[in-house]
Amino acid sequence: MNNLNYKTKKEIIIENAYRDPFLKIEDLAVMADTTSKYVRSILSEANVSLMELRKDYARRIEEKKYSLSDRIILNYLSRTPLFGQKNFLKAETLFLNNPLDVNNIAPQIQRNFFYQSYYLTVKKSNWGLVSVFLDKGCFPEQECLSFEGLLEMLNEIMDRKELEISNLDITVDLATEQISSQLGIESFSPLLRVKQNLLLKDKTVVLILLYFDARKISFSLSHNGGITIKRRGYGD
Repeated sequence: MNNLNYKTKKEIIIENAYRDPFLKIEDLAVMADTTSKYVRSILSEANVSLMELRKDYARRIEEKKYSLSDRIILNYLSRTPLFGQKNFLKAETLFLNNPLDVNNIAPQIQRNFFYQSYYLTVKKSNWGLVSVFLDKGCFPEQECLSFEGLLEMLNEIMDRKELEISNLDITVDLATEQISSQLGIESFSPLLRVKQNLLLKDKTVVLILLYFDARKISFSLSHNGGITIKRRGYGD
């Protein structure tokens, strides 16, 4: 746990509880360098039950599979200790750093897709930007779609249709003026771009783009395909 000293005790406790629900209260206390009483208080405040997490883990293992929708990056982000659904705020403009980010839907983008963008905030500061393009043939077009409404639409279509969820395409780019100004960084600063597609019969029906200041956020990928998003020790 040597690399977690920049995180709050609360973040360390909740992150490790989700990562390994079979840890004991005492184990979590040692990891966060705090007391068992404080760990219980934090878990209760966050409405996190180790028993329920253990039951859920066992159920998933028994079924020998995870829900497909868990692989959608926005579902994952909305459940992390650092972020949550309340941290996604609707934006009035489209966030797009590079035209190549939409190259796979570019020919049909104006005719067949509508979009919604969001700020991803931490402590009233923009830590990330999100743009989601949705195929009008699969989703009812809406001009102002809340993040909660977006997740509901994505998870609902996953239940109805056999969609393919792409792997995450993570690249480091240089921030253009629009993106850098929204993130409070200088133009041409390193930008972490995450891209994911949802496909129906090999056709993209959802394109998800996320932009992060590469000096604040890092991604870790596990051997079994899981991901962990970490806050780096840079200018809170």
